[in-house]
Amino acid sequence: PEDASSLTKAHKEVLKSGSSGLLIYRILSRHSPREYFVQLSARMFYKNGKMDSIGLTHRVLNEVEGTMLLEKRSSLKAK
Repeated sequence: PEDASSLTKAHKEVLKSGSSGLLIYRILSRHSPREYFVQLSARMFYKNGKMDSIGLTHRVLNEVEGTMLLEKRSSLKAK
């Protein structure tokens, strides 16, 4: 649930400002009990001065990076 709300917040930020900061979230595997950590950035693309599409860049993180960045996200929210 925490990751879903972060994704929603990033989507709203893209619609408002045209881009999002870096976002960290998790994906659960359907075939194993494995959790993947993913870093995402999003950007709005315009055509003829109007919003056309949102482009996303994903990067799979290793477990150490993902855990560290999720902990950092949680500590920032607590402040």
